[in-house]
Amino acid sequence: MTGMTSRLAPAAALLLALVALAACIGASATGPPTPAPETVGASPGPTVPSNAVPSPGPGATQLTPSSPARPCACGPAVPQAATPAPMPSHPAVGDLVARVFILPDVYAGPRPPPTLSVYADGRVIDGGLRWLTPEGVNLVAEEFLGSGFFGQSRAIPTGPIASGFTAYAATLRTEAGLVTVETTNANPTPEGRRFIDLLERLAHPEAWLPEDAWLPGWSQAQSFEPDRWLLVVWLQGPQAVGPPTGASPDISVVDWPFDEPIERFGAEVLGGPAYPGLTRRCGIVPAAQAERLFASLRSHGQAAPPDPYQGPVTLGWAATGGDISLDFGPGLPDDGTACTATGTPVSLAGDEPQGGK
Repeated sequence: MTGMTSRLAPAAALLLALVALAACIGASATGPPTPAPETVGASPGPTVPSNAVPSPGPGATQLTPSSPARPCACGPAVPQAATPAPMPSHPAVGDLVARVFILPDVYAGPRPPPTLSVYADGRVIDGGLRWLTPEGVNLVAEEFLGSGFFGQSRAIPTGPIASGFTAYAATLRTEAGLVTVETTNANPTPEGRRFIDLLERLAHPEAWLPEDAWLPGWSQAQSFEPDRWLLVVWLQGPQAVGPPTGASPDISVVDWPFDEPIERFGAEVLGGPAYPGLTRRCGIVPAAQAERLFASLRSHGQAAPPDPYQGPVTLGWAATGGDISLDFGPGLPDDGTACTATGTPVSLAGDEPQGGK
């Protein structure tokens, strides 16, 4: 991880992880898969509040008694009596119902993986894949809403943040739209402590849902194989890394499965005069091409895909005297096919969290 360390101080790396968390907590989809436009060229990075808890986006509105928050398990339903035959575990496009993030501050990947995602068609992705009945989806939504925390989007205040904290965030789709609540365990208030305890419970629906909430044979997690991957490429010239790091292997010996050369991969999401010698590029790639790249990296002794808590794969770039780092993240049903300016997938739906600060 030498190149990554040269590129970012630990505090800055944590800042990027928190920005990535804020970028994807509310992702959802409400229609057929429509490729989202690439969103690039924004400023180098948003300012994170001093307590490091993301706030709802601009234009958020206060819920009123005339528009009460109700769970909305929108989307196509799976017949309750159906017994699922063996099915591919890659995700198709899906409408998000509820999501939980529990993110330690040591996370170093390109975007935080949700701890739990529940979709309207019954899919539950929690590292593996499970499948709920329509009634099971409703039970999940009602359990979130019944907690009393999801009347509006907000950040629950915390004390000063140092290292060693964990970020907690949850999103629920209501009739008014997406509602997101966030906090950390850094000196939490009593309300924050109750919210943290709630998410620790909600993140494991297999422990509190009745057996008949699951489709037969799907209460135990099956293998989840994404059909697309987020790939973030850091190109680091000598100005960025200083003396050659000697990273091995060199990118020239790796089987690069994409048509464009690595220095033109995807879309540029960071670079320019403000970042001499440093460029970040991002793309969403099919699983088959990602697996081909993983196989080549593994053949050269690299962990691929890398453990997101250990940092990226760093390779030599002898042609420039610099090095290259590769970050990967599995694609989810509510991800688009392009990257935002922060290097995370564009949301397919574009609906904003509802509520006020």
